[in-house]
This record gives sequence, structure tokens and C-alpha cells, in this order.
Amino acid sequence: MFKNTLLKLEEIVRFDAGYFLKNGSWVTVRYIFITGVGLLLSVAFSRLVPKETYGQYQFVITFVSFLSILSLPGLNIVTLRESVVGNDGTLLQAVRKSFWWSLWMSGIALGYAFYLFMTGEHELALAIGVGGLLAPLYYAPNNWYVFYEGKKDFRSSSLRIIFMQICLLILMCGGLLLGFGLSALIALYFLVPALLALYYFFEVRTVILARKDVVKQKPLDMALGMMVTLQKYVSGLAENMTVLFVSFLFGFELLAVYQVTSIAVLAVAGFIGALLSLYFPHIMTGGEKLSLKNIGYSLLAGIPSSLLFLFFLYFLFLPLYGEAYQESLWLGYALTGVVFLLPLKTFLVNFFTVHKENLAVIGANVFAGTVLVVALLTTQSLGFHQSLIISLYSLQLALILSLLIFSLLRSQRAKK
Repeated sequence: MFKNTLLKLEEIVRFDAGYFLKNGSWVTVRYIFITGVGLLLSVAFSRLVPKETYGQYQFVITFVSFLSILSLPGLNIVTLRESVVGNDGTLLQAVRKSFWWSLWMSGIALGYAFYLFMTGEHELALAIGVGGLLAPLYYAPNNWYVFYEGKKDFRSSSLRIIFMQICLLILMCGGLLLGFGLSALIALYFLVPALLALYYFFEVRTVILARKDVVKQKPLDMALGMMVTLQKYVSGLAENMTVLFVSFLFGFELLAVYQVTSIAVLAVAGFIGALLSLYFPHIMTGGEKLSLKNIGYSLLAGIPSSLLFLFFLYFLFLPLYGEAYQESLWLGYALTGVVFLLPLKTFLVNFFTVHKENLAVIGANVFAGTVLVVALLTTQSLGFHQSLIISLYSLQLALILSLLIFSLLRSQRAKK
């Protein structure tokens, strides 16, 4: 009976339900851990450090992430495409390239840290310097998981990521309880995942080098890697720009207020993105087409996403974060519509990415990011809450509408 139900589901929705349920369970467990760690760390910070310190912590992480384009994060898509067809040697090339390019991150971060130090921001300067120095080790080996997921082995990658998250949670909470300063907390945040990622990478490297055909594999497609890097960077740029502009326009305390809400929103977004990423190998080798049915299913997926988000806000938020973050709670209620649109946005971005429509995604993200910045600057006088709500809705709608318009124009050209 269960098998018949799966077959019926595949017929209606037109996807491999068995594949989704088999691998989706591992992705679900993985992102439960990732989401749980993110939420627990945010709770620990909200309970154990002042809002100012929490805001500074998020600012440093976001600043380093802002420089992450120099680590060429798009190479993971290139190596995934090659891993699907057995060309695993490209993974080793990608890690080497990423490390050497990431050294530019360290140089820029140290330069900004020196500027902050000269202006009297000594603690913040030291934290940014520490983050910048650890950035190459944090970003470069992170392609290791492609080796497993290119072969649809989500179990192996998920178990390793879960262990990494557990270690990070334990050590970060320990640092908070022991009263570690901002720089020490930043060091823990970058160093713990970096060391484990290095270990996982050398595991994979040993297996790859044991194959005799590695030397015969084709070189890394750097052109595609650069293009996807630019796309991934501008995709995350809006969130980074929000954090940076909130800190500049409203201060670190209100940045902490926004960040607590943002973590819940991003948790839902990450979970949705993880489930949709299961179909990357299928879309890369298949002929999936964008249709009204795809769009409709994505909008329907927004309903349970929104309900889950509202459940968290209503029943769990105040017991976890306390009355000190009441502002974050009301901000979350106001942003429920953004959560509703997340599945559609994620699906559109993933669809155009795997079909090599990178320029469309880049253009849409640049346009949406511009809308965000303009909205923040022009509505600053309305106050923190109104300005942020207007800006985040504008961002989401600008990105979705621009991608849908591009899809419509592409369809019209194809008919001619």
C-alpha cells in the first residue's frame, strides 16, 4: 500500500518520491541539527551577553562572510557537477584554488582591523583580525561534502556535518559560560569547523588519490566556477548588506534584535533549500522545466513553512529568549509573509542555477539588493521596525518578480 501511495505521489507531483523520502530523511535530520545549533547559540548569546556584544559578534561574522567571494564558493557547484559523473579529482583542485584566493580575505580583514584599531575600536578590531586570519582555513576545505553528495550519499555527509555542529555548540556554549571575550568567541566560531573540515577533506583526498584515473581527469572549469561564485555571492549579499546597514544605521543593539528574528527566518530558508538541493543531481541530468505547476507547488509549500514559523514564535520564542527580545518577536510576526515566499524564491534560484542561467540570477539578486539598500536608506526616518519590514518585503518581491519576468521573456523567445 505504501509503495502504491508513493507511485501515485510521483505521478501527481512528477518527482521521484522514493528518492526524496530516502535521502530527505538524512537532510532533514542534518538541518534539524543545524537549525537547532543556530537557535541554541542565539539563545545562549541572548541570555549570557549584552545585546551590544551579540551585535558585534554578528557584525564580525557578517563582515568576513562579505569577503567570502574571494574564497570562490561557486567551485562547489562545479565539483558537484563533475562528481556526479565520477570526476572527483576536480575537488582537490577546487580546495587548492579556494585556499590561495582566500588569503586575500585575510589581507583585507587585517587592513580593516588596523583602521578600526586606529579609530579606537580595539576589541572589534582584534575580533575582525582573528576572523580574517582563520577565513582561509574555514572556507577552503568546505568542498569535502561534494564527494559524497555527488554520489547521492547524503548519509555520510550528514553524519559528519552533525558531528561538526555538536562540537561547535558545546565549545561555543562553554566559551560563553566561561565569559570568553568577543575575539575568543570569534576564534571558536571559525576554528572548530575549520579543523573538522580539514580532517574530512583529507579523508576524501586519501580515497581520491588511491584511484589511478585521477591524473587523467579534466581540469577545473574556472569560468563556470567564477560565474557561480558571483551568483552565490550576490545571493547572500542581501542578507549581509542587511546586517551591515542595520549596524551602521541603527547600531549594534538593534542589530542583535534583528538577528534573533533573522535566525528563525533563515532556519526555515535553510531547511527548504536543503530539501530542494536533493534534486540538484536530477535536475542536472534531467529535463525539468519551469511551469505554473512548479510555481504553484512552491507557493503551497509556503503554507506549512509559515505555520511552522508562527508556531515557533507563539509557543517557543519568549520562553527561549525572554522579555528582553520582545521587539524581535513582533518583528517576526510582521515578517511571516517573507517566510511564506521563501520556497518560491528558493526554487526559482535553484532552477536557474542548475540550468546555467547564472546571469539571470545574478542580475535579479543585484536588482533586489539595490532595492533593499534604497529602501533602508529612504525609510530610515520611519524608525528601525518600519524601515526593516518595508525593506525585507521589497527585497523578496523584487527578487521573485524579476526571475519570473526573465522566465516569461525566455519562454517568449523560445516560441519565436
